[in-house]
Amino acid sequence: GSRRHRNKRMVQFILLAVIFLGPLVLAMYLYYGVDDWSPPGQTNHGTLIEPVGVLPEVPIETMAGESISPDGWRHHWTMLYVNPEPCGETCRQEIIKIRQIRLALGAEADRVERLYLSGEEPPGADWLERTQAGLVSAALDDNPALADALPSRDAAIYFIDPLGNLIIRFPTDADPEDIKDDLKKLLK
Repeated sequence: GSRRHRNKRMVQFILLAVIFLGPLVLAMYLYYGVDDWSPPGQTNHGTLIEPVGVLPEVPIETMAGESISPDGWRHHWTMLYVNPEPCGETCRQEIIKIRQIRLALGAEADRVERLYLSGEEPPGADWLERTQAGLVSAALDDNPALADALPSRDAAIYFIDPLGNLIIRFPTDADPEDIKDDLKKLLK
């Protein structure tokens, strides 16, 4: 009779293990194993920057020769486009893309600013003024404190929160819908 007793205890043990470990295993599987599933409210397209980078509270020296105080660009969400390369057609398309993403936010658009940190050959000032009203354009070399605070100088799109924290990074070829989705979640 002791063998049956032992089997019964084994079954109880397995049941308890399943009851206790099941939810944990399921949660880990959902979190790490499934591409499309993530807890609501989380961004799931861009890469979270860890540790979070903080941009210093310094004025931005723009290409137009203006100096924008930290108060002028803090306190908003900012889409930052960094591109140290000469700005050709692809780069111009990225600048247009962040403008369209902002417009697509509708009523929330006013909460989001756009900043472009350029390399040696930015697009012409006439093109920027004609097509990109509201975009703050500045050179990496003119803003060393901002440039040094970036995780890297490689071309990328970043989200900056109203406190100046670099939160999320997107590759430049990211789908605009994905970027907009993540931004909308953050603005909630």
